[in-house]
Amino acid sequence: MFTLLLGFVVGFTLTAASDYTFNTELDEEWEKWKVQHNKQYREDEEINRRIIWESAMSYIEQHNREYAMGKHTFTVAMNQFGDLTNEEFNALMNGFLSNKAENSTEEEDEEFDYDENEDGFELPRTVDWRSKGMVTPVKNQGPCGSCWAFSAAGALEGQWKKKHTLISLSEQNLLDCDNGSHGCNGGYMESAFRCIWRRGGIEAETTYPYRAQKRSCKFQRSRAVAKLRNYRRVRRCEPCLAIAVARAGPIAVAINARRRSFQYYRQGVYYDRRCGNRVVNHAVLLVGYGSLRGRKYWLIKNSWGTTWGDKGYIKMAKDRQNHCGITNYALYPIVFCIMKFTLFLGFVVGPILIVASDCTVSSTRDEEWKNWKLQYNKQYAKDEEINKRKIWESAMSYIEQHNQEYAMGKHTFTVAMNQFGDLTNKEFNMLMNGFFRNKAENSTEEEVKESNELDDDDNENVSKRPSTVDWRKKNLVTEVKNQGPCGSCWAFSAAGALEGQWAKKKKQLISLSEQNMLDCDCNSYGCNGGYMESAYECIMRLGGIESEKSYPYTGQQGSCRFQRNNVVARIKRYRRLKDNEARLAGRVAKIGPLCIAIDASLTSFQYYSQGVYYDPHCNQNGVNHAVLLIGYGTEEEGKYWLIKNSWGTSWGDNGYIKMSRDQNNNCGITDYVVFPIV
Repeated sequence: MFTLLLGFVVGFTLTAASDYTFNTELDEEWEKWKVQHNKQYREDEEINRRIIWESAMSYIEQHNREYAMGKHTFTVAMNQFGDLTNEEFNALMNGFLSNKAENSTEEEDEEFDYDENEDGFELPRTVDWRSKGMVTPVKNQGPCGSCWAFSAAGALEGQWKKKHTLISLSEQNLLDCDNGSHGCNGGYMESAFRCIWRRGGIEAETTYPYRAQKRSCKFQRSRAVAKLRNYRRVRRCEPCLAIAVARAGPIAVAINARRRSFQYYRQGVYYDRRCGNRVVNHAVLLVGYGSLRGRKYWLIKNSWGTTWGDKGYIKMAKDRQNHCGITNYALYPIVFCIMKFTLFLGFVVGPILIVASDCTVSSTRDEEWKNWKLQYNKQYAKDEEINKRKIWESAMSYIEQHNQEYAMGKHTFTVAMNQFGDLTNKEFNMLMNGFFRNKAENSTEEEVKESNELDDDDNENVSKRPSTVDWRKKNLVTEVKNQGPCGSCWAFSAAGALEGQWAKKKKQLISLSEQNMLDCDCNSYGCNGGYMESAYECIMRLGGIESEKSYPYTGQQGSCRFQRNNVVARIKRYRRLKDNEARLAGRVAKIGPLCIAIDASLTSFQYYSQGVYYDPHCNQNGVNHAVLLIGYGTEEEGKYWLIKNSWGTSWGDNGYIKMSRDQNNNCGITDYVVFPIV
């Protein structure tokens, strides 16, 4: 035995006692462990790591003695994490961002009815999707908090195998290209699935290998080997989760993996009464369930290599009051189903993509479908067109029904087919509506109370306001733009308000660069969403914004190429307004075009054409899309707000919409209002 004096601190959690005596009987084991796990240290670091390792060895021996006495249901063992404190381990390996996942608007599973007897489904006693060839070998995320990417890839691998073939998918593709997550610093699976959907697929691990660090996105659509059309959340109950995994296949789940007992898990059914079920921090793949010596368990594939746990797997206690939060966050992707079937036209069209078992299409709409594809330059893979045709026909039926009801006086606006006809409403919302309400609400910018720019007199005479306002007539509004398949509405809204303010003060209307904000605003998430206050913070930090001419729009986030010598507009500050509708009318009349956010989630909004938009189902508590308020008025259908959208001129009334005014804040029109000061 020998004594070393320690007087230093390693990392952010590690402290050592000033006097520590090593157990020399462990010298040989320590050396073997370092060789086994390829551990190399600086001389001044090895002492601390040896102390942590010996502490872990003592813990493991004590736990396993207690296991032999019947105090535990699982064993623990030394593994590659033996030189990490529990705090270091959690910071390094557990990268599920529960707060971002909880703020997602995705609804819970609507596909399965969880009464297992209602449709004759009998829940199997055991499920193990490995036996069906739906699970790839255990992978290793390395020293990177990318568990979310491995969980998402694993769930898609299983679903793709169920319908097609088993392919090992690229977690690095997600790590590099998912702007809604934070690479090795964490993420969540819904964002990963949205990334795959928006980009048109995911590459294989062979073409886009794992590097354990976030790099620039190198995804090529031509190399995509798997796609998804949607995803579903599973309800928070263990019977629901059991039915989902039995019927759907492997499920992406998040768990509480904070405990030291989890860090060193080896075999058996993992149950630690201190493993709470409120907060989850690690993403894994649920591949089945079963029972071991009378103890029910969930069968889980981890992403820490085969030297951890039971060859990379863990059996976690099932039906123990949501132990470790196993049901808190569970979801799976939905992929296109392939089968052969005969169309009513009388011929077989090879392998065809379907959504439901009834895949017939109406031959009377063939010409309309062909013309619509030409109009919007729609091209599909052979196995995708039937699915898109079905969605389009459903939209056509909705449009016809709505407009018949409009003619009967049941609605105040018409709808029409547009470029979004091949998207389900959920796909449409995922792709086009990118306003981050939660981030905007957490902004620290104060609302306007008294300022030189505004008259906040509550007793202002409404009769003095103009009966109509349209800032287009004053040349404060640029032409309608098109954000394309990118959730960048926030950048277009911010640019539009600044264009108006700059023209009002400088007598010069300039089309500003949304791409400048998409690339350079570090507090928003590019095509995955953002908010206007963050855009203005970005412009102030950069010292201005370029024109659309010098920094053109590409419809995808890239590296920031801003050049200060190309600046054409600046802002001094910005203001957030909190108004009722009467006061908002005064604001837009006095100030000019304003950034606002609205609820644009309904099918009626997706296909709006003309008239005053009012839908009683438009939720004023759920704004998700950023637009530009440029005026107001009145017509036969009622009072309206005049709004410029960023979906091109083929949507709505040449790119604009008239939304109902003084209808109890319909669609949340007053919930979020911002403007810049130049």
